Amino acid sequence: MGGTIMKREFLRKLGLEDEVIDKIMAQSGQENDDYRDQIAKQTEAAKAKDARILELEKAYEPFKDVNIEELKAAPEKIKSEYEGKLKTVKVESLIKDKLKDTKYPDLLLGKFDVTKVDFDESGKPKGIDEQYEAIKKQYSDMFEASSPPGTGRGHLNPPPAGQSLDDQIKSALFGGKKT
Repeated sequence: MGGTIMKREFLRKLGLEDEVIDKIMAQSGQENDDYRDQIAKQTEAAKAKDARILELEKAYEPFKDVNIEELKAAPEKIKSEYEGKLKTVKVESLIKDKLKDTKYPDLLLGKFDVTKVDFDESGKPKGIDEQYEAIKKQYSDMFEASSPPGTGRGHLNPPPAGQSLDDQIKSALFGGKKT
């Protein structure tokens, strides 16, 4: 109110009548109240914005060290790793199939360099046969001739000529003694 008294005194010194001074003071007071309201609203808005900024900064905190470029590249990296592993599994499966008639297929599998095997446009493997032949030459004692599939004979000695199946069974069970 000290400012208002000084202002009223100032207006009196200018020679204005009290009625005019009252109107000026009322208008000035109204304008001051309006400005105060605007300032209060702006202050509240600024406080709300500050609070929102703090909230966003807290939400951002766990992500501040995240490398966005790494995140963008991650799916491609995962895809590449997956395709590499899938290729390795396919190649190893093809190699195991080639080694199925060997004495130690798992041991021989380790002798192949799967990185030297690739696939052509039609999906046919390239590089397995060459390695297979080299390994077969180097480790010939681990490769064995097997009987054709489905004969069920494996490494059994062939039955004596002219022996019937019945005689073969009796011979196997009773050691050649006839019953």
